[in-house]
Amino acid sequence: NSGYKIGNDSKSCDDVNECETEGVCSQACVNTEGSYECECYKGYESRGRNTFVLTMMDHMNVHATLDMRLGMMASPVMILTRCIDINECTTLSSDETCGPHVCRNYAGSFYCLCMLGYTYGQNIQTCIDLNECLTNNGECEHSCTNNDGSYECSCNPGYEIGNDGKSCDDLNEC
Repeated sequence: NSGYKIGNDSKSCDDVNECETEGVCSQACVNTEGSYECECYKGYESRGRNTFVLTMMDHMNVHATLDMRLGMMASPVMILTRCIDINECTTLSSDETCGPHVCRNYAGSFYCLCMLGYTYGQNIQTCIDLNECLTNNGECEHSCTNNDGSYECSCNPGYEIGNDGKSCDDLNEC
């Protein structure tokens, strides 16, 4: 049977690890007793199995390769699993991706483009508030209050916020 080879004792059959043959699967290969299964990496999904009937020349090439490497007969029909990229930006909810930020898909994963006032969290797939007040008091002359995605400058009593939104102008109470 395909998937087995004659054992060293010439009487028993040993499982062939088809996964040791380069190109058996497009991504991940899992050897099973007498066979194998192709799996897709995280960020990819299987789009069914495609059956290919090999031409006589292809069959001879595959047979020779498998026969030399594994000591087994190759079938003239090969079943391959096709893995395609999952577009997480369209298939997952915004809570599972970037929230209100811009989501960009790439092969096998996605990343976020954080809006102004946000920065990356633990990785490029999360955006967290950037606390502008931690850097030079947000350039506020007196007080800085961090808000989600922004910040606000305020002034001590007797002062009002200047036209630039950061400086404080003395109120002439007299």
